Amino acid sequence: MGYYRVKKIIILVILHTFLMSVALSCLLPFFWMINVSFKSQEEFDNGYVAKKVFSPQQLEKLLTSKIAKEAKFNPKFLIWNVSSEDMLRVKLTQLKIEDKDKILKIWRKTRDYGLRPPLSLNLTNYKEVIFKEGFWRYFLNSVF
Repeated sequence: MGYYRVKKIIILVILHTFLMSVALSCLLPFFWMINVSFKSQEEFDNGYVAKKVFSPQQLEKLLTSKIAKEAKFNPKFLIWNVSSEDMLRVKLTQLKIEDKDKILKIWRKTRDYGLRPPLSLNLTNYKEVIFKEGFWRYFLNSVF
């Protein structure tokens, strides 16, 4: 009887460890979102966004200076909403934008992370980036 009791305890410990690790990996992104909601804008820029993709200032600078200024169209138009790379290339050619390769490279990088800047181009509100534009999905995907 002692052998089966020890075997049962070992199996339960292994099962418990596995289930706890799965539960923690599912909950960590939600704890991250709660934690980051109490951060200041500066802490957020230096700690989270800057390490993952681009800081909000870099995205805003790119969008307003390169795309809106050179293309001479409304800066609220979001080039990241273009669904395919070919469509973006055609759009950039039509608008006679010089730095097509740089914009395409950044578009690919943000697309790969599933990140889109907010439609308003006002990136001072980092919660808008996380919740309204699906930035939180990147963290969920990194867990699974």
